[in-house]
Parts: sequence; structure tokens; C-alpha cells
Amino acid sequence: RAVPQLGGALIGAVPVAVGRGIDWVGSKAYNWGKRKWSEGGFFGKVAGGAAVVAGGATKVAGKVVSGVGNAVSAVGNWIGNLW
Repeated sequence: RAVPQLGGALIGAVPVAVGRGIDWVGSKAYNWGKRKWSEGGFFGKVAGGAAVVAGGATKVAGKVVSGVGNAVSAVGNWIGNLW
């Protein structure tokens, strides 16, 4: 029972950690973009807008990858309970 649960948890931990890292990078880009946008000027608006869009998309991707890891962990736990 514990082996599938542990296996699922360990396998799921990798995408969760990667997803959190992706989300962190997205947050940094998003926040940088907001600062650049608020500073104004042509470069600030163009670079800031692009960074906000890219950072937002990256944050979503990080949440998806973390969700996959959580799902894998849940399946491992479910299999362990059936065992």
C-alpha cells in the first residue's frame, strides 16, 4: 500500500517543483513588466506590455504543470488505497 503511494508522491513531486519554478519566473517577468509599463515611455510600454503578457502565460503554464504533478500524486495515493 505504501509503495504505490510513495511512488506517486515522488513522481508527482518533480512536476510540482518544476511548475512552482515556472510560476516563480512568470511572476518575476509579470512584475517587471508592470514596473516598466508604469515608468512610461515607448520602450517601457512595449517591453512592459510584452513582459506582462509573457509572464502571465508563464504563470498559467506553471500552474498547469503543478496540477499535473498533483494529479499524479493523487493517482498514486488512490492506487495505494486500493492495494
